Amino acid sequence: MKNPVSALIKDQIQAQFYAQAAKKLNLDLGQSQDLVVKALPTLIKGMAINTQSKNGAKDLFGALTQKKHDGNILDSNQDFFADSNLDEGDKILKHILGDTRDDIAAALAFETKTDTHTAKKTLAALSPLVMGALGKAVQSKKLNADQVSSILNIALKEKDFAKAGNRIALLMLDKNNNGQYKDDLFEMGKVWLSKLLSKKKK
Repeated sequence: MKNPVSALIKDQIQAQFYAQAAKKLNLDLGQSQDLVVKALPTLIKGMAINTQSKNGAKDLFGALTQKKHDGNILDSNQDFFADSNLDEGDKILKHILGDTRDDIAAALAFETKTDTHTAKKTLAALSPLVMGALGKAVQSKKLNADQVSSILNIALKEKDFAKAGNRIALLMLDKNNNGQYKDDLFEMGKVWLSKLLSKKKK
């Protein structure tokens, strides 16, 4: 079976979403591509982590069987940055990333040399697309919760995602509240500050 997450990148997002992101976020096309390529593994990783528990896998599967995640969003020529889509995306992010979503957005902004607001909007706009891709697969391929979890984890190991996964997907989500992600963000901040100070000295 063709992995629906991979198909999302290759077939659905590349042209239409990149162009919209560039226009709506006032970025050049290269910046919007960089944002999307690095934001997607973050979302997929968050979903994969949620499916590690039976309740998490059940909740995600239940959401994917809802009409609003049937995949129609992938076939419609709509504004992915419309308020209604961003509101839905924010709700999804709350479930996927929990209380760490602001910090994850800050990390994404750091990695892509954008700002946190831009990173948050990108994550919110992408979330319904990812859910739509998975929901479409669930309904058309008759997948169960375990198969959805498998799809998410396989996607993270594929070449495109492995390259794009970078530090954001790896530092992911302090679900156990051990503060590890905050340490990683602090280290990233020190690197940024060091680079800034070295430039000023020159």
